[in-house]
Order: sequence, then C-alpha cells, then structure tokens
Amino acid sequence: MEKKKFGFVNTGASFLLVIFTVLCLVTFATLSVVSANADKKLAQSTTDNTTAYYAACSQAEEGLAALDDALAALYPASGGQGGLEAAVAAAPPTGWTWDGGRPDPDGGF
Repeated sequence: MEKKKFGFVNTGASFLLVIFTVLCLVTFATLSVVSANADKKLAQSTTDNTTAYYAACSQAEEGLAALDDALAALYPASGGQGGLEAAVAAAPPTGWTWDGGRPDPDGGF
C-alpha cells in the first residue's frame, strides 16, 4: 500500500492563513479600541464645552434680570424715560456702567 504524503505546502498554507486571520482580527480590535477612545474624549470635550456654555448663559440671564429689576425700581421715581437716563447716569445699578449710548435705529448696536 502506498502512503500518501502531505506536502509542507498544504499544511503550511493553512497555518499561514490562520496566522493572517488572527493578525487581522488583532489589528481590527486595536483600531476599534483606539477609535472608541477618541470618541470618548470627543464626547467628554463636547459635554464640558456645552456645560460651560449654558453656565455662562445662565449667569448672563441672572445679570440681566438683576439689571431689569434695578431699572424697574428706578423708573417710577425718575419721572419717565429722560429722568431714568439721568438717574442711571448718576448712579448706575451695582456692577454695571452707563456710557450714555443709544442703540442704532437700524437695529444694531
């Protein structure tokens, strides 16, 4: 009876295919981890920036509300628009300055 010989080429080719497949899987896994880490950093940065933006907006709204309250308190005692401008120019509300400017009639400042 004749023995069948399996050549090195047949066994070696399948072994090389397995090694190539494992290397591809490791490479794709590494790329996935790197991509996920970059996405996590971007999401954290976006969260931080959004939080800071809305905190600044909230602080500005609180300042404008305080200014509105201060001007509303000055208005009845000032005797109208002209008197209000003079009262604010003499003693602007705390934390604010008055430059005497008026808004642009075209809608700009």
